[in-house]
Amino acid sequence: MRIHFIYFIVIICLASSCSSKQKEVFSPDGRIRLQFALNDSNRMTYQIEVDSIPFVASSCLGFEAENGINLHKEFRIVDIDFTTQDETWAQPWGENKTVRNHYNEMAVHLSDAAATKLILRFRVFDDGVGFRYEYEVPGADSLLITDELTAFNIAQDGTSWSIPANYDTYELLYRTQPVSRIDNANTPMTFKAGNVYASIHEAALTDFPEMTLKNTGGGAISSRNWLLGLMALKCG
Repeated sequence: MRIHFIYFIVIICLASSCSSKQKEVFSPDGRIRLQFALNDSNRMTYQIEVDSIPFVASSCLGFEAENGINLHKEFRIVDIDFTTQDETWAQPWGENKTVRNHYNEMAVHLSDAAATKLILRFRVFDDGVGFRYEYEVPGADSLLITDELTAFNIAQDGTSWSIPANYDTYELLYRTQPVSRIDNANTPMTFKAGNVYASIHEAALTDFPEMTLKNTGGGAISSRNWLLGLMALKCG
């Protein structure tokens, strides 16, 4: 069974031009670069640059599951595909009648010793980055996720606007504070780092709890899901 999770980080910026290399993908205008890597502990990581300046430093990816099912470590890269999409679609409501869907995609195909397959699908737009997990676990028609490792390690401190993470309500006052001072937050969390404004949010969740964010120190922000009951771990 293929199981999908998706998260999305939106980055608002301007324009320039670059070329693409293996394990990395650029926005159509060349301004945003996303890189994927397996770190020294063989954990999956990604990082983002805007105008060649670090924006999201190396950050963990993956989940932990019950019954010893591996969803985050000891994976090897099997293949990497690159595609481009440029289309326009009409929405039934909103500020704009038409929306341009223009991105470059890098799909990283991974597998582990237990034949668990994972596609990490990264899409880089001129104004943002999205990534999606697609797992295929042999013999599993569902997974019980016990922890999440997805992190957003903001490379430089900045100003943030967010409401506290709260299971019961979104009717709370927004706080303006440094990114480094955030304890926890509901999404979307908006912040400014350098001259770039960004928001972190989720999309396309099916049978999975909504995301909140937890500050784990040093600019590291990890995803935390209320229904999992556990704080996301740092990858080591």
